[in-house]
Amino acid sequence: MLFSTADHLEPPSEVEVDASCDRGDGPIGLIIGAGVFLAGFMMVIYLALAYHGQQILAGATQEGAVFAARLDGDPNDGKALTSQLISSSGGSLIDNLQVSGPRFETNAAGDEWVVIEATGDVAGPLGPWSISATGSAPVEQFAPQPG
Repeated sequence: MLFSTADHLEPPSEVEVDASCDRGDGPIGLIIGAGVFLAGFMMVIYLALAYHGQQILAGATQEGAVFAARLDGDPNDGKALTSQLISSSGGSLIDNLQVSGPRFETNAAGDEWVVIEATGDVAGPLGPWSISATGSAPVEQFAPQPG
């Protein structure tokens, strides 16, 4: 018999590892992990600020369009209200704010709508994030009832 079963059942030889070569592995992993966690956390905060700025623009443009569409109002007052709402709610969060409008559009049914648009930038660690919003409202009209 060329091979015996004892030759195949021997445990592998032990490899000696010097424990001094593992020093510093834990702190380096902790530093890298903490850096990745911090960068991810900063990105979540940055996205949350951009979303908050977007919501401020959306709410202010909608309120401005409703104000501009009033029957007894001046359409330019809607633009002024939009700028005022954004500056009081957004503060220093939104840079390069531009409010345009009011613009009047007619839909397929023949109804007239007021449209106000606003754009701006939210500053962050990777540069500015551009945000924009559009608000619209139907123009109020007085239609006397027959009779």
